Amino acid sequence: MGNVCFLVLRYYYAILIVVWHGSISLVGGGIALGTKMSVGDNRVWISDNGTFAFGFHPTSSSPQQFELAIWFARLPGERTLVWTANR
Repeated sequence: MGNVCFLVLRYYYAILIVVWHGSISLVGGGIALGTKMSVGDNRVWISDNGTFAFGFHPTSSSPQQFELAIWFARLPGERTLVWTANR
């Protein structure tokens, strides 16, 4: 139970930091307030300047498991992760 609470708090903290610093704007950046994202949607949110992407990324240990992550959106090839909730 403690680990789950820690992960949930860490997730909300990450969202707060991203929104607070304006990397991803939930109102003005093309993401409508109330928009939801889930693993099955295969969607990502892109920062206003197109540098970063935010979404679910398959873990290296199993393609059936996902982690919440931020990565560079414009780099070609494999995603270069900047931050994940699991590290």
